[in-house]
Amino acid sequence: QQQQQQQRRQQQVADEPVVSHSAHAQQVSESEEGTVPSAQAKSPVSELGADSNSELKEESDLAGSSDEAKVPVQENWPAVEEEVPPIEKATDIFEAGEALLNVSTPSHARAYEKFIEAADLGHVEAREHVAVAHLVGDYLVRDWPKAFDMLALLAKNRGSSRAQLYLGIMYAFGIHVNASQSRALVYYTFASMGKEPLAKMAMAYRHMAAVTVPESCETSLAYYAAVAEEVVPHVSVSGGEMVSRVRLTDDSDSAGQVSEDLVQFYHYRALKADISAQMALGQLYMQGSQGVARSFQEALHFFSMAHKAGNANAGGFI
Repeated sequence: QQQQQQQRRQQQVADEPVVSHSAHAQQVSESEEGTVPSAQAKSPVSELGADSNSELKEESDLAGSSDEAKVPVQENWPAVEEEVPPIEKATDIFEAGEALLNVSTPSHARAYEKFIEAADLGHVEAREHVAVAHLVGDYLVRDWPKAFDMLALLAKNRGSSRAQLYLGIMYAFGIHVNASQSRALVYYTFASMGKEPLAKMAMAYRHMAAVTVPESCETSLAYYAAVAEEVVPHVSVSGGEMVSRVRLTDDSDSAGQVSEDLVQFYHYRALKADISAQMALGQLYMQGSQGVARSFQEALHFFSMAHKAGNANAGGFI
């Protein structure tokens, strides 16, 4: 049966008429002329695309018209002020308060109004000013509980050395709290580690007078010297010198002798590369007057130190 079917297929292929390539092309062209629509006619697909495009265009026009209705066109919009960060605003207010104090006729009332405003915005130094004012009662109402709370928060959260200093004072003298010299010493110690000269002076006095600490003149001197180093650059001269130097050879007590403490101080300054102290000690030991034994060796030592530092007069004495 399969062979018979195969034979029938071969017979059908052999019976089909043979058409040339040119004739086939002519038939195809004729069929296309009869079936292809004119340029003006449109296929259903193209008509569907055109309809959808027109609908989208209408929707966009409607959306545009609705947006224009909602947001009117305006060329000159009002300027929008940028919000200033609170800390920058607080700093500006605090500086304005300080400016009211740094004038010939300061206005403390207005200045502390600025400090209070800056403190409410979180400015640390402004809070310190307000807390201390409440503690001592200067320019603000004395309020020890409020001052203590503000100082405690500043010391705990901000590590304020000034707050630690005044907390030490409150504990040392029992202001609003039970007196506690141990707590006062703790606060004084931490405050002295910061840039707070009064705390260093308190520690210096305690070491000198042995108040809750062992007596130590060396430690006391170190604290006082640190305070002096901080204060000297800020000394202003107006109407004459606020700090005047005195010749070591001219400074003597009633017995005609130079104070031993003064000589020790000049020794300390000479070791710190103070040329004037080196020259003063050199002359003192060279002359051997006012209770100081003459020592050419000591004089040469101090003159040599000054000469190495570039002092020409020291070379002349040598």
